[in-house]
Amino acid sequence: MRTILLLLAVAIFTGCYSSREFEVKMVNVRLVRIDTLKHYDEDRIRQLLVWKDERDLEYFSYEPLHNNFIVGTRMIVFRKK
Repeated sequence: MRTILLLLAVAIFTGCYSSREFEVKMVNVRLVRIDTLKHYDEDRIRQLLVWKDERDLEYFSYEPLHNNFIVGTRMIVFRKK
């Protein structure tokens, strides 16, 4: 009897757990702007890359300064459906 109650309690608690899964779709984006971000210390200089898709939604990514990018580069990103 104790085993059945334990299994029932586990089933109830796991049934209330919300999953963090969601669906995504792949979107082609184009690099439109590169900005340089400087933090308080000079060792943390980064690039802010601004990407746009065909619906003019903007996506942002941060990259180290030593990576080279060309404006107009195309890439595929995941977007929530």
